[in-house]
Amino acid sequence: MKKLLLTIAGVLLALPSMARDFTYEYEGHTLTYTVLDETSKTCQTKAGGRDYAGNKSEGNLTIPSVAKDGDMEYTVTAVGNLGFYRNDKLSSIIIPETIKNIGHSAFESCSALKSLTIPTSVTKIGNCAFEFCIGLTAITLSNSLTTIGDYAFHSCTNLNSITLPASLISIGASAFWECTALTSMTLPASVTSVGVSAFRGCTGLTSIKCLSNNAPVTIGPTDEAVYGKAVLYLPEGAGADYFTSAWNSFKDIRMGEASASYSDGNLTYRLVPSTTDGGRNLAVVTAGDYSALTEATIPQRFTYEAGGTSTRYYVDAVGYGAFKDCTALTKVTFHSRNESQTISDYAFSGCTALASVNIPSSVSSIGDYAFSGCTALASVEIPSSVTSIGDYTFSGCTALASVEIPSSVTSVGNYAFQDCRELKTLVLNEGLETIGNSAFCNIGGTGQLNIPSTLKKVGGYAFYGVVFEKVNISDLAAWCVIDFGGPEANPAFGSKSLYLNGELIEDLVIPESVETIGGNTFVFNTALKSVTFPEGLKNIGTEFKGSDNMYYGGCSFVGCTGLTSVTFPASLQFIGLYSFCSCSALSSVKLNDGLESIGHLAFSDCDLKSVTIPGNVTKIDADAFYSNKSLTSLTFAYGKKPLDIVGPGTMSSCNTIVWDRPMDGMYFYPVSLTIGNSVIEIPASRFKNRTSLKSLTLGSGVTSIGAEAFSGCTALESVVLPPAVESIGASAFAGDTKLATITMGSNVKTIGELAFDGCPATTIHITAPNPPAAPYSNIFSNYNGTLYVQGQDAVDKYYDEVSCFDHFDAVAMTEPTGIEMADHPTTLTGKAGDTFQLTATLVPADVTLPHVFWRSTDPDIASVDNNGLVTIHADSDETLALAAENSESQYGRTCKIIAESLYANGPVIEVTVNDIATGIENITPETTPAGQIDYNAPYEVYSLQGMNVGRTLDGLTPGIYIVRQANNVKKILVK
Repeated sequence: MKKLLLTIAGVLLALPSMARDFTYEYEGHTLTYTVLDETSKTCQTKAGGRDYAGNKSEGNLTIPSVAKDGDMEYTVTAVGNLGFYRNDKLSSIIIPETIKNIGHSAFESCSALKSLTIPTSVTKIGNCAFEFCIGLTAITLSNSLTTIGDYAFHSCTNLNSITLPASLISIGASAFWECTALTSMTLPASVTSVGVSAFRGCTGLTSIKCLSNNAPVTIGPTDEAVYGKAVLYLPEGAGADYFTSAWNSFKDIRMGEASASYSDGNLTYRLVPSTTDGGRNLAVVTAGDYSALTEATIPQRFTYEAGGTSTRYYVDAVGYGAFKDCTALTKVTFHSRNESQTISDYAFSGCTALASVNIPSSVSSIGDYAFSGCTALASVEIPSSVTSIGDYTFSGCTALASVEIPSSVTSVGNYAFQDCRELKTLVLNEGLETIGNSAFCNIGGTGQLNIPSTLKKVGGYAFYGVVFEKVNISDLAAWCVIDFGGPEANPAFGSKSLYLNGELIEDLVIPESVETIGGNTFVFNTALKSVTFPEGLKNIGTEFKGSDNMYYGGCSFVGCTGLTSVTFPASLQFIGLYSFCSCSALSSVKLNDGLESIGHLAFSDCDLKSVTIPGNVTKIDADAFYSNKSLTSLTFAYGKKPLDIVGPGTMSSCNTIVWDRPMDGMYFYPVSLTIGNSVIEIPASRFKNRTSLKSLTLGSGVTSIGAEAFSGCTALESVVLPPAVESIGASAFAGDTKLATITMGSNVKTIGELAFDGCPATTIHITAPNPPAAPYSNIFSNYNGTLYVQGQDAVDKYYDEVSCFDHFDAVAMTEPTGIEMADHPTTLTGKAGDTFQLTATLVPADVTLPHVFWRSTDPDIASVDNNGLVTIHADSDETLALAAENSESQYGRTCKIIAESLYANGPVIEVTVNDIATGIENITPETTPAGQIDYNAPYEVYSLQGMNVGRTLDGLTPGIYIVRQANNVKKILVK
């Protein structure tokens, strides 16, 4: 008992700490806290749920730095998500220095809250943390704060003062939306990003001061009330990136206190004076009154006269929205010496008459929507200086006929060329790595498309609606690992074929270097006839886990209608969702023993007739084989781990099921069910009311059948319980209205009440020498059948027993005199994965119970199915390791395959498994080859049966042995 208690204590100590709640009263407020870590003794104020708060409190609240649960003290380190949500009578909060995080919606809708001080320990304010705190007028933020989350102060309509600390890095989307009382805002130099609509609806805002010389990542769309009314103050020496982003939308921008705008009577510019001696003064073309402009020339430079001083400025960029919706503009010409770096977002968006533009060779970036909707633009030459093309850059350029993406470009943005319906010539050069979502959606491409070997990722629908004559690749290994965001991200989706160096791929050989085949890689490749996978392949489809805990990522070969059979390498671990979906001719699949997971609809709409699921598979979607109309048989091969069958899918209705796994997850409605030899117990009610079950075979390992396990199986006509069965539960087969033949083995000891109630039971066999404990007269409902027992002594015992059996007149059955095995081998020798078919027969031929049951003494080494098919699972190194776990033997763990009958003391025949076939080192006693074994140091020699035969090779009979030295093991052949 002491040892057991110590074991339980050890297990408990090994378990992770489980979150628990406790209450603590401090300064008149009782709050609930949740333990975060028992070891470090930390906690947080309790989190709330979707529509409720973790705590309710009123008045002036002080959150303690330490909360006590009895004598135990916990440091309060966080305010939980929705911790004080809708506490509308909470007027003030003091947060201790121990708090590091304020969770999302922590004080949302605390409408009476007027003042708040954020301690220096807080680095992040969560999303919506103070949203709708309409009474809040002023906030002091901590000097260590780095992040203000999305909507953090949304609709704090009375907030008129807030000082952002120098530690702040990011301001979330809509963070100050509709803070209508704010009049000014200063962004510290530390801020690098300001989210979309951060100041939307701040109608009282008259000034925003940015202290950084470099523009924070765009604030994105806001509204005219802010852009038109508030003055944007930039530091002297601020970079041109302010004017090439959405910051340029402010009508009044000042650098220092001076205006940053200038007009030459033709175009308007933002001025960016240099802060270094000899540095260039830069200018950015900005929006102006260009409604009547038909042609624009972008100069290289111009001279700015101010205060009697002439200053030369060089045009560096076309700014954010500079010519947006200038519908009269037909031509834009950059001066031949113009050295602009950037064409900004929306620069020429909506210029529907623009037919010609020469992009300078100095431009490195073409921004989002830069030429979107330029419906007259027929051609554009993208210079080799460009490294990126933004989102929607040329979308809707319906007249654009040809485009070459230069090798300098590494990324093409989302929707970049969407709906360029005349774009029939597309050239992608080496260097391109990323193509965004719908980037070439609905272009008119009909020629050949060459895929650069540098391409790594293609977004969803990138080539939707596009049919190329040929899609050609030069590097098959590189193509296999491209991350395609969906079927129509693959440019070959429309043409249904793929070419390698100009040759149509029909017999695909995946290169040896490939470990993962990406999703959608060969999608709907109808020309594909065969696939050869490399030995090192691990995944088909890119593996990731969804919110439902299922693995996703696949479609690799979906719609390859020319494939008829597939064999997977031993290394494969994962087959993703839809991987071989709609491979309508696929009639044969050999899944490998190393496979671990099969995704949703992985083999749906194929022509499979039978499938064997290897024993290492621990996760499979229940719809993995959906709509295989001819699929009648599923075999779940021997495995030690439970199988997680995800979802209530179609596998449950497969007609024939063979199951040799732990019973967890075993929910099927077959016509024929075979339970493998590794299963020990049939749980209670597991197959209750399986009205389609007509044939049942139980493996030799079953020792107990639970209550109601097969009750209500109204189509079941006969059952044979294997020799190991000791107990039959109450009502185990009750209500099986066609069950006429019942056969029980020699080890049955107990039969529960109503076990066979409602069964016709015309023939009953039982080989147990002594009648089982069956003290209920209602175990059988029909006592007119014939009871067969083993031997005349048993006839008398069953007749004399006061139980249900004394209702029968027992008859002695014909017993076997022996068991014979065809071509009887004494040993089986092979490697992991090898199989051997054994056949055994009882003699004489007229024996009453001819059933032969197979079992393995060690299924980890070799298993055997109900029909005598032996599968080797462990190599010799593993066998020795397994043997070492058995403290009662000195490396003596062996495996025997045994065939036996139902009869008590019946005949038995056995075969020894030697799992030695490969990796043998040739050796003679005179040689000492280099390797893991040092034959000049002490070692031990074992026979294949694990017997220690000595400590030297001298004098050994030629043959195969196992040498062990410390942790090193070697198979050797002594000549």
